[in-house]
Parts: sequence; C-alpha cells; structure tokens
Amino acid sequence: MAPTLAYCTNLFPAESLEDVRAAVARCAPLRARLGVESLPLGLHLSNAATEELERPGALDAFRELVASAGVRVVTLNAFPFGGFHGVRVKEEVFRPTWEDASRAAYTERACRILARLLPERATAAVSTHTGTFREFGVSEESDDRIARAWLRAASALARR
Repeated sequence: MAPTLAYCTNLFPAESLEDVRAAVARCAPLRARLGVESLPLGLHLSNAATEELERPGALDAFRELVASAGVRVVTLNAFPFGGFHGVRVKEEVFRPTWEDASRAAYTERACRILARLLPERATAAVSTHTGTFREFGVSEESDDRIARAWLRAASALARR
C-alpha cells in the first residue's frame, strides 16, 4: 500500500465533539482549494469527544459531516487524552498512563469509533503512546502492567 499524506485535525484545539466538528468542517475549503475529490484526514478525538460520539445518533451525524466535508479518515490520533493545546503538554499527553484503566477504555472507544467511520473492509491506524513518560517513574513492574494493559485492550478489540 502506498503511503498517504493526511491533514490532521490535532492542529486545532478540539476537546468537545462540537470542537471536532468545527475542525472537520474547516477541511472542506482546503479540499476544494487542493482540487481533490477526497482529502485524507488524520482525526484527533479527545476522551471527551469519544464519549460524546457514543451518544445515540452522534456518530451517524458525525459520519454525515465527514462525508459532506469531502474528507476520509485514514488514521485516528488517540494519544492526547485531553488538553493537547494546553500551556504545558510535553509530559501531560502521557496522562493517563497505560497503567490507568481509563487509557485503555479511551483507546478502545476510539478504535470502535474509527471502525464505524471507515468504509467496509477498509483499514486504518489508531495512534497512542508508549505507556508512560519516563520521568513519571519506570520499573519492571510498571512495564509489566503496561504490557498487560496493551494486551487486554488488543484482545478486547480483536473479539469485536
């Protein structure tokens, strides 16, 4: 498969679903200016936005917006849980770590959402982080807990 260059919505501060909708809508003029039928999109969804997208009808409405903007989601960024455009983001994007169950829940939700945004039989990637930030403290025990959390999340997704 050939590499795809995608325009990424994490350029825009977007914590809520309404913020994400506004970021996606901003892609339509770019797509038109580039003269392409469909603009590949790297979608960033915060934890809060993934929770909002699980409300009845929200994902269907979002899918309609994506189609009307002429974009196609080719990757989803589930690395920053929230606050990606805060004053200090370097280590904060690693919170919660993969030792916290909320990280796995967010990532699994993001994967389920991405699967519903894709055309049938299409594939895409969800990005996350390595598990923790070194300065939070690392040990063999924490590495083991992180590895188990990754495996549990991957197993849960594989069962879907």
